[in-house]
Amino acid sequence: MKANPMINVPSTRLERSIHIITYTLLGLLYLFVTLQYNSLPEQIPAHYNFTGEITRTMSKGGIWIFPIITTIFVFVFSFLCKFPYVSNYPLKVTEENAEPVYKEGGLMLASLGLFLVLFMGAIVWQVINDAQHEQSVSETPWLIKGLLVMLLIHIIYFYKNIRKHKID
Repeated sequence: MKANPMINVPSTRLERSIHIITYTLLGLLYLFVTLQYNSLPEQIPAHYNFTGEITRTMSKGGIWIFPIITTIFVFVFSFLCKFPYVSNYPLKVTEENAEPVYKEGGLMLASLGLFLVLFMGAIVWQVINDAQHEQSVSETPWLIKGLLVMLLIHIIYFYKNIRKHKID
């Protein structure tokens, strides 16, 4: 199996802007958790079923897992943006199509990081809101479902855009 061409593709202004927004929102996520932590009860929601019912709880310290996991994934996505040739693409990458494919791939990973921060931020907000109001059913299960649908649309959109650069 032949490796993808190793060419240097500078990030676009849009990609850099998305990274800045992502890291800013990630910092705000940590700030939000820090500010809300002392007001949380000892047990907070850990799992919801599809209708928004809380099916499991965890200690309040578990709230930190959301920003930590998000940070790890955002860093991995950012790293992969700098080395696009290590990624797997839905087409054969050649010298002729490498630049546009790598640019689309970098934009996809950057925006995927942004979606992840938004998604985890929504989950953290929902968990904290439900814990503080001692609810057994979330009032906003549509928020998480909507973000999941948007994520699916995002992946399909970039898959189609990358496939446009296929060389037969």
